[in-house]
Amino acid sequence: MTSADLNAPASPTRPPCKVVDASGLTCPLPLLRLKVALRELAAGDTVQLITTDPNSGRDIARFCEVGRHQLQQTTLAGTSHFLITKAATV
Repeated sequence: MTSADLNAPASPTRPPCKVVDASGLTCPLPLLRLKVALRELAAGDTVQLITTDPNSGRDIARFCEVGRHQLQQTTLAGTSHFLITKAATV
């Protein structure tokens, strides 16, 4: 597996509007970086978050559930790739 494979978009059908590489950071930093990235995007845009912290999954999933953002996740060799689609504001 090459470094290009690890940085590939989580969904090949729709590349992310923004990529946030939080590799090497521990919670809560990956979540905080995701929140900043989402603020910069419009509803329906996507962010790919890359993290190596095994505890991030739970926090990211709960954040997306509460905010009604769509979440997809894949994990390869200890690296998690989250593809988050920003929810429409009410």
